Amino acid sequence: MKRLIYIILPLTLLLLSSCGGEEENTINYQEAIVGTWRLDNVGDIQKYFNEREYTLKKATMVFNEDGTVQTLRLDPNSPGKNIPDGGTWKLNEDGTELNIIAKDSPFDDIIDVQFDNERTLLIDNRGLTFKFVKI
Repeated sequence: MKRLIYIILPLTLLLLSSCGGEEENTINYQEAIVGTWRLDNVGDIQKYFNEREYTLKKATMVFNEDGTVQTLRLDPNSPGKNIPDGGTWKLNEDGTELNIIAKDSPFDDIIDVQFDNERTLLIDNRGLTFKFVKI
């Protein structure tokens, strides 16, 4: 009988501790966005930017903790050379609106964003969806 109590008691405690309230799966979007993001759907997007002086192949955005952002796009006139652009960013708490202030970036406005997960960021701008993957 004593042996049975030693088996049942730990199982009961285990069950009670696992029945606690559900923890909310929260993402700290301010932390999640910091890092380097590469444009993943270049083929879908580039055709809308043919008149621009840059190509979106290997385009990246680097979001820094200090609120600065740098975008890099390839210069079609100088193979291998990037066209950098700097600016600032601010993301609202629920991770749905991103304010980017940049001189020459395709993004210079308050834009709608959606995190598919912590490694995939979708930016809706000018009727296009830019899919960025964290690298």
